[in-house]
Amino acid sequence: MNKKFKNIIILTFLLFLAFATVVQADTSLSWDSLSKDAKAFIEAGQNKNLIDDSKIVENVVPIGQMLTTLGVVVLFGSFLIIGIKYMKAQPEERGNLKQQLIGVAVGGIVIFGAYSIWRIVYNFFSETIK
Repeated sequence: MNKKFKNIIILTFLLFLAFATVVQADTSLSWDSLSKDAKAFIEAGQNKNLIDDSKIVENVVPIGQMLTTLGVVVLFGSFLIIGIKYMKAQPEERGNLKQQLIGVAVGGIVIFGAYSIWRIVYNFFSETIK
């Protein structure tokens, strides 16, 4: 154990050396220069509309649809497999399968609940912003 600890310390030290960077601070750190730079940063952000809501929706909605579809397929497959096992199982094994079925049902509620919550929140904020 002592040898492993030494190896971890050496590896950590080598990683620090490998990823070490040199940072040089600007010598003009007066309040006026900091204030001027901060105002310029804020103005640059206000002048540009960096986030386009329609592009975000266009990129996020297909991912959500794919994940929901995948979840439904896995959910259906799980119900099918547990159902077949339940029909062939002995009485003591059926109790374990019922517990697994409860877990699958909760997973289904999470899958459809997440989509419903996202849809409600999206509609609320899209109506509020307009």
